[in-house]
Amino acid sequence: MSKFENYLELSGRSIEDVMTGTRVETEDDKKRAEDFALWKFSKENEPSWDSPWGDGRPGWHIECSTMISETLGKTIDFHCGGIDLIFPHHENEIAQSKGVDINENFANYWLHNGMLNLSGKKMSKSDGNVKLLNEYIDEYGGDVVRFFFLRAHYRSPQEFSEQLLEETKKTLSNLAEFTKGVVAEPNDNEIVETFIKCMNDDMNTPKLLGEIFEKIKDANNLDQENTKKIKQSVKYVFEVLGFQLKSSKKIS
Repeated sequence: MSKFENYLELSGRSIEDVMTGTRVETEDDKKRAEDFALWKFSKENEPSWDSPWGDGRPGWHIECSTMISETLGKTIDFHCGGIDLIFPHHENEIAQSKGVDINENFANYWLHNGMLNLSGKKMSKSDGNVKLLNEYIDEYGGDVVRFFFLRAHYRSPQEFSEQLLEETKKTLSNLAEFTKGVVAEPNDNEIVETFIKCMNDDMNTPKLLGEIFEKIKDANNLDQENTKKIKQSVKYVFEVLGFQLKSSKKIS
């Protein structure tokens, strides 16, 4: 890694920090302990391919760089993944991709989502506590699931439970009732400006929702014309976010 001066720029870590981490394995045949494998020699009963370096297989990190370059090109607009993949996986993707062409930007934007917790424990395949997203969509509808995730910032951890989904369903039903009978129009400048500001602030959806609910409270003390503007603007914002705001259980 000494040959790539921008290594660890994405995570903001230092080599010293890396060397004290638990995921870095020190091997006798490495020039530097922090270096990672581009090609792994094959083991018995493992898939392998012939190469100039002997039979083996690609390292975990280079698989992703190869898939991106082969299907999307040298530079992609957005690279997404869990926050736990920033190091080492995404750092190593950058290093090996820039190693091919230092002048090419590997990804213009990186989006890392927080982890989903179930009863205080990270949801993961290895723990056997995973339920497929389409199962929840079938049960609660797409709008409810979407709204649930927007309640927390995408980079923050989020507690998940069916009780929270039920609460989300009620909240969304109340929103649908509030905006019923109006056409989505950006007629309240304050709501529209708040929407743009929150989206430009790293997609700060929790702040946006908080501001919108405050405006809904204010609508109780306004005249009919200004209340209608708030309803239209709230509906407009949610339609931009992909919601249909229907009171029925099955919302796609």
